[in-house]
Amino acid sequence: ELVRYTGGRHQQAHLAEVVPAGPEHWLAICHLDRRATGEDRSTWLREHDYLSRVWLEQGRVRGFLLPLAGEGLIIADHPAIGLELQRWLLPLKDHITLPTGQPEVHEHLVKQGYSPALAFVRMVREASLEWRAGMVFGW
Repeated sequence: ELVRYTGGRHQQAHLAEVVPAGPEHWLAICHLDRRATGEDRSTWLREHDYLSRVWLEQGRVRGFLLPLAGEGLIIADHPAIGLELQRWLLPLKDHITLPTGQPEVHEHLVKQGYSPALAFVRMVREASLEWRAGMVFGW
């Protein structure tokens, strides 16, 4: 299940680790997405590269934001990174959609005044993919 959060007040993004994504980051972006979703979506991801950002730490991509993919795709390997990337998305969108099962992210958004509502159910055909909802901070 996916939950949409609306009506809140976003915090200003401010950390220098978030930089515009460049060609040198795309292999890492695709790898991180595959770890989170269990599938190769590299072609689809590259079609939505405009305004994309990455969290770059010592030359390593630890998270990314594609604001034009879906309702704003954010994948990160740590909650603090995912929350900072949300700060880059929320000035562009009036809502954010997340998978259920992330209590720390839910609590953070509710503190910011966002109201959760069930958005839709994620459906999968054939064999279920290895889905890591804990790495998804925007869908």
